[in-house]
Amino acid sequence: MQIPTPIEPGGETATDPGRVWYDLAAAVTAMSSDVHQSISLALSFVLSALQGAFAVCHRFDLKSGQVITEQGHALPDDFPRTGRLRGHFCYEEFVRSNKALAVYSDLSRTGYADSDPDVQRFQLKACIGAPVRHAGQVVGALVVYDDRPRAFDETQRQMLLAMAHILSMIVERQRFEQKLAQKRTNDKVLAAVSAEAISTRDDSFLDFCLKTIGQSFQVDDAYILWYDANTQDFVFHDMRWRLNGLVPGGKEKRSNLVSIPVIREVMEGRKPFLCENAAAIVDEATQAF
Repeated sequence: MQIPTPIEPGGETATDPGRVWYDLAAAVTAMSSDVHQSISLALSFVLSALQGAFAVCHRFDLKSGQVITEQGHALPDDFPRTGRLRGHFCYEEFVRSNKALAVYSDLSRTGYADSDPDVQRFQLKACIGAPVRHAGQVVGALVVYDDRPRAFDETQRQMLLAMAHILSMIVERQRFEQKLAQKRTNDKVLAAVSAEAISTRDDSFLDFCLKTIGQSFQVDDAYILWYDANTQDFVFHDMRWRLNGLVPGGKEKRSNLVSIPVIREVMEGRKPFLCENAAAIVDEATQAF
């Protein structure tokens, strides 16, 4: 990889665009299905190309209000792994301000010198970063920090944008793989629990099945309904899973469910029906159910 040539004491660098894009292509080619290794390679590349102090891949946990350092390259030994979101450079720039690229040549002249604990602690002077996205939402950021005031040329800016986009695709793949693996596990759990549940009327075991489904799938509601072929009514089991525990299920009945096409298919075909987005259902009866 090319080491940019300093052109003035202030830290500005002149880069060879052709060489940078060649090195970027080589870095991408070297990436594998190992997410950790690919992110590590990306961080190493951008730090070498931009000649900063260190590079970081941040992740945002909006629920807990924390910014998490997923991985870094050349990080100080005492660099914190978690910190508050508000006031942090990457959160303010990419989540609250929704910027596609953020570049600061002298952080001491910005509010981040007071609001960002990392800028304060490590006396950071410059940074350049871009958001990492999943499903269109900002989930993190790729950032290169420096401990000296300096500028970043257009080639460096475009290169960082490109690598942040590549990291977004890596994150997308990782999330989809995790979702697929979880779905496979859920399918096995549901099949096993359902097979056992329909073969018994032991209330304690049925309660166990509901609890297993509720906790494994992390769902808000789970029910067991018994079908009475004579009345064509569905009767609820005495208990149901609601939010985070078992609660009394009541004695109510549900009529006319068998008239709904998907319910009839479940009953007749003995195959489960799965819908991950009710808004996508075109059958009005099924959508209402």
